[in-house]
Amino acid sequence: MVLNKQPALAEHGREVRSAINQLPPEVSQALLREYGEPSPQMIAQAESAIISRELAIESAAQEANLDKDWAVSGANRRMDEVGLSAGDEWNEP
Repeated sequence: MVLNKQPALAEHGREVRSAINQLPPEVSQALLREYGEPSPQMIAQAESAIISRELAIESAAQEANLDKDWAVSGANRRMDEVGLSAGDEWNEP
């Protein structure tokens, strides 16, 4: 899934570089001065977050690790003010 997004990310990168190149040199240098090479820890955290998200999406698509009782229990409940507040302790006298 991440590989499918690479062309879109590459296109976005080209657009950002093009926009930065249109700025005066001192502005673009000041803008880019804040950014440096990411630390190995930052890269590992980003990879971990991407992998976790991809696994969650794949699990949901395969209906793995889903609480099916929770997913279908909402169908029996009225989805209006009365139904949503029923059984809510804040609404009890």
